[in-house]
Amino acid sequence: MIGVLGGVDLVAFTGGVGEHAAEIRAAGVQGAAAAGALIDAARNASLAGEGRISDDRSRVAAYVVAAREGWQLARAAFTAR
Repeated sequence: MIGVLGGVDLVAFTGGVGEHAAEIRAAGVQGAAAAGALIDAARNASLAGEGRISDDRSRVAAYVVAAREGWQLARAAFTAR
């Protein structure tokens, strides 16, 4: 998809696997290496919660973001009234 888009500025990992599997995040960023994405292995491995996992030299930012599905459901329920 990066090639079709002509590049990306940011890669976000979210949901159960994206938030809790450092190995999967590392593989995902490695797949975006041609676009200039570099991961900070120590930052990725030690991250607890949300935050940046990309290397300081990376041209593509990589972050872990909590999904907050409950907030999305509450927002949809509130606007449906």
